[in-house]
Amino acid sequence: MSKAPSLARLLRYVAANTKRLRLKHAWTQEALAEEAGLEARYVQEIERAKTNMTLAVLLDLATALGVHPRNLLNEAELKPAKPGRPRKARTAQR
Repeated sequence: MSKAPSLARLLRYVAANTKRLRLKHAWTQEALAEEAGLEARYVQEIERAKTNMTLAVLLDLATALGVHPRNLLNEAELKPAKPGRPRKARTAQR
């Protein structure tokens, strides 16, 4: 019998898949939060695997991202977050 993944591992899978799919849609965390009916801070915590969400939230995320909820549970690697804020894009100077 195979060993079931731990809760921490499943949360990392959801985090990695949520971020991957969000970026595929070219959405910010705020845009995903709005689509899913969640707070932006909660999406940030989900993408860092720092919160234990309910099945209802998993379904809301999957629906917003246009995938079946099981797709968020597929094995995936959560890359470490870079500290600090992302750099602002430079505007072309004339």
